[in-house]
Amino acid sequence: MRKQILSNLNLPTTQRRMAVELLELLNPNQPVFLLGIEKNGSPLALQLKTHLQEQQPSLRIHIASVRLNKSNPETEAVHALQDLDFMGCQVVVVDDVLNTGRTAMAVIAAAALRVPAAIRLLVLVDRMHKAFPISADIAGARISTLKGQFVQVEMQQGQPLVFLEG
Repeated sequence: MRKQILSNLNLPTTQRRMAVELLELLNPNQPVFLLGIEKNGSPLALQLKTHLQEQQPSLRIHIASVRLNKSNPETEAVHALQDLDFMGCQVVVVDDVLNTGRTAMAVIAAAALRVPAAIRLLVLVDRMHKAFPISADIAGARISTLKGQFVQVEMQQGQPLVFLEG
């Protein structure tokens, strides 16, 4: 069963709030690396960059996308990040939904091997019922779900539609 939830989620307003929250966690003297997990995390990272630069124009921001096969994210994440240099940067992993936590954990573990100054996790929706011990530093919305339910985000004309499945 599929049901639309959060139909009133205003993406620009939510992202501005998330950018302000993120700036409170970041060191303004260190560069930031926004790492968007494809498919929806990448456009969210691009939009987040705009909001961060509006708030703090002097912040040095780099951006990259990481594409993973979700059935084997651990191996894929190490491969996807092998050419990126995070030394001295603050890495912000950006994704649309924190479901089980497996993908986010794989990307964070792979990023940690690249010796960043810090790693943060920012998601549009945290479903708050994960299979792995991970939590988002910043979430646009937090939704309690039942075991077996999943949250899916579809982007339509730059506006997220959030669905609960299961």
